[in-house]
Amino acid sequence: MLSVLCALHFLFNRTRRNEGILKERPGHAPGPQEEEADVLIARRSLPELSQYAVQVLDLSSQYGGDDSISYTMHNLAGPPNIYPLAGDFTHAALLRTYGTWWDHLARWTPERCPKNPDWFQSRDFVELLFDEPVFPTGVSVLETDHPGYVVRILARSWDEGEQSGVHMDRWRTLWSGPVETDLPPNDPRKLCPSIHPPGFATNLLRLEFNCSMSVYYMELDAVILHGVPVDIRQPKRRKSREELDDSERLQKKQNGFERSRRNEEEGKLYNFTKNGYFDLLPYELIEIILSFLTLPELCRLAQCSRTLRDYCYDPFMYKHLDLKPFWPSLCEEDLLALKPRLTHTRSLGLSWTGNKGSFSPTVLDNFLGGWSEHLLQLELANCHWITNESLETVTMLCPNLQDLDLSSCDQIPPGEFKRLSSLQRLRRLVLYRTRINTESLLSIISKCTQLRHLNLGGCLEVKEPDVVLVVLASNCQQLRSLDMWRSSELTEIGLAHLASRCKNIEDLDLGWCGQVQAGVGVVVVMARGLPRLRRLVLTANRSVSDTDLESLANCCPLLEQLDILERNMVGKDTDALSLPATGCARFISWSVHLDRIGITNKKKKKVSLSPSLSLSPSLSLPPPPPSLFPFLNFSLNLIKRLICS
Repeated sequence: MLSVLCALHFLFNRTRRNEGILKERPGHAPGPQEEEADVLIARRSLPELSQYAVQVLDLSSQYGGDDSISYTMHNLAGPPNIYPLAGDFTHAALLRTYGTWWDHLARWTPERCPKNPDWFQSRDFVELLFDEPVFPTGVSVLETDHPGYVVRILARSWDEGEQSGVHMDRWRTLWSGPVETDLPPNDPRKLCPSIHPPGFATNLLRLEFNCSMSVYYMELDAVILHGVPVDIRQPKRRKSREELDDSERLQKKQNGFERSRRNEEEGKLYNFTKNGYFDLLPYELIEIILSFLTLPELCRLAQCSRTLRDYCYDPFMYKHLDLKPFWPSLCEEDLLALKPRLTHTRSLGLSWTGNKGSFSPTVLDNFLGGWSEHLLQLELANCHWITNESLETVTMLCPNLQDLDLSSCDQIPPGEFKRLSSLQRLRRLVLYRTRINTESLLSIISKCTQLRHLNLGGCLEVKEPDVVLVVLASNCQQLRSLDMWRSSELTEIGLAHLASRCKNIEDLDLGWCGQVQAGVGVVVVMARGLPRLRRLVLTANRSVSDTDLESLANCCPLLEQLDILERNMVGKDTDALSLPATGCARFISWSVHLDRIGITNKKKKKVSLSPSLSLSPSLSLPPPPPSLFPFLNFSLNLIKRLICS
């Protein structure tokens, strides 16, 4: 009790002494905390500002093409054009995928070790720039179709120093929540979650989505940022030289105390080698226990003791490492700190990391050197710091790669993709929204003959897709999935060659390939040549007919998903719509334009058909039109001459 009274007496006298000193100094300047409080009061007195996004800075995927304005994520910029209406509109913002199909077939997904944190559920993102930096008080997201799949909203810090190059990149989560699958799919919604104040001003938001549980495309209209404007007239108080020197001396003194305390504790634990019953546990059991931990949890556990540090630093604990969930805070020093633990790593995920200057183009040279020879999978989606030098580093240091994802790596020149031809063990290659050209692509598929999955969606520089498919059919006959989304120059000639050679294709995406004419019988040829088809996308192909559906129903018994949106060649009274469900035992659902069969509004619909219907009588298939084969022979001979020359 006496010690408590003494402490209270000391604090009372110290408070009085400080008050006396302040009263004796008429020119007393407010301290940093006092000034910060005044600034906050001034900011709160300002009126709240609500503003729409002015620009889309970055995105992971979009339904529309980069050369179009329909269904692109760039439609999020500006005021709303649709809300409070609901439905399908071309000037809405749509992501590229929905459901689990894109990860179900065409991706190698080993069990992560360390495991990914449960709070990270994001699959796609979009970054939005606003005109005025504000201290955020709220965010509103206008959803017009299939709402409920926004899972996280983040803000990036802003200050006046960012224009002079001294801005420190900081991200803070304003809100996060689970997917809401119980919302009405055709009702609009204004998402206005309660946010956590980040403690800084911002003019850049990032929305993250998880549409893996959606039954159809989610559509967005606009995003509104609410906040108190930054009072740019309020000068920032800078610390004097004396204050900086005092704080530096105090920091050195505290570091010395911490160092001496740590040495003292280590000296006490040096001779203590017994770990109790922990030493009796077999290594395999400890490995199973640690496999339930995330990467940050492993790093924290390693600080508890030397024994646990040895277990947590074991390279076998990092066989399949995914750093994508930690993109907001990951820096080059973190990569170099992890490098000694990655000698047995087979799968590495760096997607979404290193942007906004966090990584330099040469970081891969220092990070991958010495251990990446046995790396099998590398994910670099949306890594805008990847350049031709980075690509050269990957091909030299990772010669055994089987799975490479370069989605949206837009800083690689078209001709530099030829370097990938040296990775002759590639089985999966994702080039979605890259700048690869026809020449580089031909070089790759001519040498990488083990390709199983190839994604060329949105590759606008591939001007001769028919030539690509002919060479692909000749060299990669074990192909299982091919994505040619929005390949505007693709025709039935290349598809016929593909169907004649690549018999193992299960997933074929031909959405928005406007030059493909189904009327000449190419769908019938594909149905006969690709009996293992499980998913076929023919979006915006208006020439698909009842005969084509009959061919698919009779020749593709494994078909599960069929997308023939915007098709018009179907009659009102036809029974062809039930054929995929009756002829394919595993059929789940399809997407179809219903305007010609009694639905008056031109809205995309998702029709689920029961796979338990009885099998319909067999239908006779018409032979492929003879006019198609001269074109095939002529194009094949022409391509052979081009290759030989």
